[in-house]
Amino acid sequence: MIPLIVYIASYMVSAVAGSAFVEFWLGKVITKEQRDALKNEGVEGAGKIIGILERTLALTFLFIGRPDAIAIIFAAKSIIRFESA
Repeated sequence: MIPLIVYIASYMVSAVAGSAFVEFWLGKVITKEQRDALKNEGVEGAGKIIGILERTLALTFLFIGRPDAIAIIFAAKSIIRFESA
C-alpha cells in the first residue's frame, strides 16, 4: 500500500508544478498578442482552475486503478466545447 504522504505529494505536484509547466510551455508557444486575446475571453483564471481540476481527476483515476476512465475527461471537454448550430 502506498503511504498517504505519496498521495498528498502527488496531488501537490500535479496541481502546482503542472500549472507552472503548462504556463511555461504555453509562454514558449503562443505570442503575447495571442495571450492577451485569450485573456479577454471568458472568466480570468478559469483555464488554470479547470486544468488543476482535470489533472487532479486524472490522478485520482490512476490511483484507483482506472486509467481508462481518463477518457471521461476528454469526452466531457469535447461535449462542453461543442457548439450546436
